[in-house]
Amino acid sequence: MALANVACLLAEQQAEKRGKGVLVIDWDLEAPGLHRYFRDRFKLGFSAHLTTEDTIEQKPGLIDIAYELQTELSAQDKILLQSSSNELSGTTLEKKHDHEELAQAVIDKVKPEDYAIETTIPSLYMIKAGRFDRKDPEAYSRRVNSFRWEALYRRSPMLIRLLAEQFAKKYEYVLIDSRTGVTDVSGICTMLMAEKLVVVFTPNLQSLLGGLEQARCAIDYRRESSDLRPLIVYPLPSRVEANEPILRKQWRFGDESQNIRGYQPEFERLFGEVYRDLDIELGDYFDEVQIQQIPRYAYGEEIAVRSEKLGDRFSLKRNYQNFTRSLVDQNYPWSRAVNGRTDAQSITSSSYYYSLLIQIAKIFRLVTKAQVSVVTAAVITTFLVSVGVYQTSLREDTASERAKIIELLAVEAQTRRRIEESAAASAKTIENLNQTIIKQAQEIERLQRTSRGSRGK
Repeated sequence: MALANVACLLAEQQAEKRGKGVLVIDWDLEAPGLHRYFRDRFKLGFSAHLTTEDTIEQKPGLIDIAYELQTELSAQDKILLQSSSNELSGTTLEKKHDHEELAQAVIDKVKPEDYAIETTIPSLYMIKAGRFDRKDPEAYSRRVNSFRWEALYRRSPMLIRLLAEQFAKKYEYVLIDSRTGVTDVSGICTMLMAEKLVVVFTPNLQSLLGGLEQARCAIDYRRESSDLRPLIVYPLPSRVEANEPILRKQWRFGDESQNIRGYQPEFERLFGEVYRDLDIELGDYFDEVQIQQIPRYAYGEEIAVRSEKLGDRFSLKRNYQNFTRSLVDQNYPWSRAVNGRTDAQSITSSSYYYSLLIQIAKIFRLVTKAQVSVVTAAVITTFLVSVGVYQTSLREDTASERAKIIELLAVEAQTRRRIEESAAASAKTIENLNQTIIKQAQEIERLQRTSRGSRGK
């Protein structure tokens, strides 16, 4: 529900500005349903024998894009085999799929942006989780459970990031709905794509610990990957009961006597571990950002910001407006002056060093054009709903998938080390060249002095 409300608010802003619009993607493949919030708001060409709901359900979506990408990669393999000599091996094919040009050719052929469905809400578009067939209700589940994201990633590591860039070029905001966490390989895809991660949780221990763990895993993954983009986490407490002031205080700040761990100190501790040079304080943020519990929205898929006429402090609409403002206007969820600097100064300083890092990386060809351009394109935000630390996947081979995630992380970390070693070697080579140039300049200057002296005699 949080993503649907934020998407509508951002779309309203984009319509007023005549901007590029907002795309929402249902990446919660195991529990899809985001499209039902917009079921009566799609612009569709209806067939005479189909109802509106039938038409929506049969529209293809994300899992169908994934299969098309896989098919096109296989087609590219055949083209490479036909156009290359007999010594071209499978390993060489994998290396060729690493190339940005080939991954981009696959995306250009599939055209994933064409899967977006326009809504009657101006500037708002959506990609569903996939096609649902009422005649064969198990078809969608079979496709989701049989698809192997790690195989797609291995064949073309650049593909997911270029997919993110493709969406970022076309839309001002890209919002991804995900509940997968670290129990499914598709979680890697959301971690690869996101620049901002919204952790939606409820004030109970299971949901809080689950949200913290998922945020930590996402941050750790980004640190270990070769992706230089920062990942900023925005905690979003939801279903907060306004009529329980004592419980509201206990669960926000904590209460040792009741063995309650407050979500504010827990997220401050997490951010303190991640951003070690900053004094993190989330008081101002959580004063404004809380989604209150309103019983009527427990039923159906009503979008509060579309149905509520009043936007006062008692409304859910105001809650989502406050959060959307923080998400868009603040670079970080904290605003307190840190180490004698204001938040804006810290951001400026961080941006400077980040830009410098990008320039250095470009010199050593460590960052592809896609990675750099995504930074300046749309902000891709993942809404990750925490259902608790004991969350399980629908797949039976979760342990195997986890092992594959760890293996992929190890491969990417190894690649990163090789890149760093190559950069160090390149830096040494440049240093040696500089020394050689200096010596040659000194020798030329000495010869010129000698020549002038000879002419003088």
